[in-house]
Amino acid sequence: MIKQTESEPVTYPDAPDGLSTAAAAIPAAVIWERIESYVAHRWAERDVEWIVEGPGEWSPPLAPATIDTVEVWTRADEWEVCTPNASPLGGYWLSATGPFRFTG
Repeated sequence: MIKQTESEPVTYPDAPDGLSTAAAAIPAAVIWERIESYVAHRWAERDVEWIVEGPGEWSPPLAPATIDTVEVWTRADEWEVCTPNASPLGGYWLSATGPFRFTG
């Protein structure tokens, strides 16, 4: 993967239960941002863009992930929509060098 760009979610869930008084005073968004910085799971939906080089197998490193568009950079110096094959591991099989842009 060359680059991953995440937008801010519209909202985060409420703060987890069982926090100390001091931790409960921290805004829920701050708590969730801190947790998400350590794990690959995202609790709030947001837009994400990945720029990936091929060839080979690739899967989104964040979950849950819904890929809306896959594009490949062409010799015409522009992004062109493409449909990569499924990989045996459940991701995408990138048969060319790319780069590819996955958005969701």
